[in-house]
Amino acid sequence: MFQNRSGKRMSTDGVRYHIKKIMMLSGIDKYKEITPHSFRRTFATHCSNKRLSPFFIKDLMGHSDIKTT
Repeated sequence: MFQNRSGKRMSTDGVRYHIKKIMMLSGIDKYKEITPHSFRRTFATHCSNKRLSPFFIKDLMGHSDIKTT
């Protein structure tokens, strides 16, 4: 979903860096609590709230087992 400057997949650390930078520039104090994983969880929660199939959410999240989702 996110690309780095060379057009390749952005690493988790790269995403974390940009999240931290945006939070600091926005004046949000709790930037340390916001992580790439919290975005993943929020995305999955929103999908669930929209009543998407748990099996579809599992595939979107890249999980191999529905129990993980």
